Amino acid sequence: MGKATAGKLEEAGITSVEALAEADPIELAKTIKISVKKVKNWQTSCNGGTVEDL
Repeated sequence: MGKATAGKLEEAGITSVEALAEADPIELAKTIKISVKKVKNWQTSCNGGTVEDL
């Protein structure tokens, strides 16, 4: 994930991988203007760390 996307996630209140894993993928996708599929792929990849690690 790039810095711009990580910044959008932070603006949406997603500041940890745990928060990303728990987020509603549809709402998050709408908020940061990205596909639901991409959000779900990130959520599947979550295993600790920071958003920038994805």
